[in-house]
Amino acid sequence: MSALHARRSYWLAVTLLVFSLIAGASWFFSRAASSPPDSTQPVEPVKAAPSAPRPALAITAEKPQARPLAEQLSANGDIAPWREASIGADVNSLRLAEVRVDVGDSVQKGQVLAVFDTDLVEADRAQARAGLAEAEAALIDASGNADRARAIAPSGAMSKQQVNQYLTAEKTAQARVKAAQALVESQDLRLKHTQVLAPDAGVISVRNATVGAVAAPGMELFRLMLRGRLEWRAEVTAADLTQLKIGLRVRVTLPGGSEAQGTLRQLAPTVDPKTRYAI
Repeated sequence: MSALHARRSYWLAVTLLVFSLIAGASWFFSRAASSPPDSTQPVEPVKAAPSAPRPALAITAEKPQARPLAEQLSANGDIAPWREASIGADVNSLRLAEVRVDVGDSVQKGQVLAVFDTDLVEADRAQARAGLAEAEAALIDASGNADRARAIAPSGAMSKQQVNQYLTAEKTAQARVKAAQALVESQDLRLKHTQVLAPDAGVISVRNATVGAVAAPGMELFRLMLRGRLEWRAEVTAADLTQLKIGLRVRVTLPGGSEAQGTLRQLAPTVDPKTRYAI
């Protein structure tokens, strides 16, 4: 009996000791968790989590579209008037009395560019008018004689030869009147041509007219750049020529950096055999 009692007492003591250790450990860890950290101990910095790596390329999806592709060509050439009109003198042996325009002036259609001296023309015109008046007076007299001859002819009081003479004189007088009228009209036209007019709107590019000069027939007085338009006559190679077509819209970059837009008006049908260029 004494041995059995001793064993029970031993195991009871061991059990109580285990429970005491467990309770002490629980109390210690609970105080350690609730107490603030010691400020004297160094605190390691918290490292931020590494960010995700950025993609090397950004890709954006776009819908395919058809767009014109510009082609650049290098070429040399001259800038010249689009069209020119040569303005000459329609009268001769007249002195140029006045010049009203100079190179670079813009003019309108019908504008007076120069004036010739009209004294000689007006004198010739007055003489032509006097000749017309004389011819008309002669026609009146000849017509009166012809009318009388036609009235007497049936009676036989006047020979047929005399009647024909009066009738012929009347026709001759009529022809002289027409000639005198034509001469007057010619002098009127000559007087009109003493004023040199612009045939169209444009810019004066050449002036040969000089005050006091006596113009010869067909002498060029001015050259007119019609409508003030210019064109670039580009010289291109045969290979570049195949890329061009009439009506093509082009943009020309000038040596100074400025740009001009235009339309391809004409292409040369052949290439120069010496330079191997076409305009």
